[in-house]
Amino acid sequence: MLLAKNMLKATCVAAAAIAALSGCGGGGGGGGSATGGSTGSSTGSTTGATTGGGVGTTPGVNISPESATLTVGGSIIVTGLLADTSSTAVKTANWSWSADNGAVVKLDASNDRVKVTGLAAGTALLTMTETTTNQSKTATITVVDVSTTGGTTGSTGTTGSTGSTGSTGTTGSTGTTGTTGSTGTTGSTGTTGSTGTTGATGTTGSTGTTGSTGTTGTTIPVTGTIFYQSDFSKPIGSEWNKTKREQTPVGSRWFMGQLAQSTATLSLTGIPAHTKLKVGFTLFIIGTMDGNASAASGYGPDVWTLALSGNSSPFVTTFSHDNGVFNPTIYNSVAFYQSYPDIYSTNPALCGKHPFLSGASEVNSLGYKSSAGIPSDSVYQIVKEFDHTDSSVNINFTSAQNQPIADESWGLEHVIVSYE
Repeated sequence: MLLAKNMLKATCVAAAAIAALSGCGGGGGGGGSATGGSTGSSTGSTTGATTGGGVGTTPGVNISPESATLTVGGSIIVTGLLADTSSTAVKTANWSWSADNGAVVKLDASNDRVKVTGLAAGTALLTMTETTTNQSKTATITVVDVSTTGGTTGSTGTTGSTGSTGSTGTTGSTGTTGTTGSTGTTGSTGTTGSTGTTGATGTTGSTGTTGSTGTTGTTIPVTGTIFYQSDFSKPIGSEWNKTKREQTPVGSRWFMGQLAQSTATLSLTGIPAHTKLKVGFTLFIIGTMDGNASAASGYGPDVWTLALSGNSSPFVTTFSHDNGVFNPTIYNSVAFYQSYPDIYSTNPALCGKHPFLSGASEVNSLGYKSSAGIPSDSVYQIVKEFDHTDSSVNINFTSAQNQPIADESWGLEHVIVSYE
């Protein structure tokens, strides 16, 4: 949302209206199970880089996500939240963070959140403690080495041409036979044939050209046999229905986007026999995304969906950049929680509720800002698994945010599809 729009609407959002917000479980952060929102159905997308850990009906500390899988070199934001007896976030909470295996992960903590970076393959138990109440929660961080899922291989250099063979030297002419002398005298000696010339040296073959450099490897923890991948560093192919791409203001990273309320479809054919498809992707979230905010609030919800043809259980979620910066008057309401890493649902019992930016791998690293000049972007490394058997598939990445591209947008930096 635009800051000016927030200020205009702030006077219209009364306390009663806040309590009546219905998006994702009602006002005040209530609703949901004690362990966070449900994941996808048993036949749908149930495997990802992160799971669980939202704000439930039970007061106390919450950690989000409760588990995460990273690649070596990859990172993720883990958040903590203290809820009071009305399941409302307590902003004065104080936090400490530790990990039991410093060889596997590195921690960069900042009060209620910590950036966890994978150092080596293995598992580490992350412990979060709210020091005022002395309550703790843990999260399991798994680090894997899947460098084979990186960028495409550079093309092979061409072979240098073979040098031509030198020409053969000509044979010297045979000396003429001496004439027979008169009796008693010796015939004169025949002249010596001239020496043949040396053949010319063959030319050296030209050096093969150097293969082009492979595209940058990803930090998406995808397993299985890779069938397709793209990093959008080159013009987008005909397998996509969207061809718009740009480079980020910081880092000049190519990605498909910016996209608004639209669907980017990847169409693939000729997939070998399989029972599962895994879709891994680097998702850019840009602008003032409002997470689970209900339509009644005037700000959302900003719903994002991944769906596959041949599978009836899409992954539906929300993302939020709001910690009260864009609308301080409703910081503690459900409005600006996000569903990710769980699913979004209008059913309170199924809806994930997590602090803003939970599960992000980068925050404000791309250089995008809101219209008020506030840094506003995040990056997510996501893997979802779907039951699937068809030899072809349409993979639909859809955003239904409720505001135009100048205020809220998204994009894809890497996409990898594997099968099992």
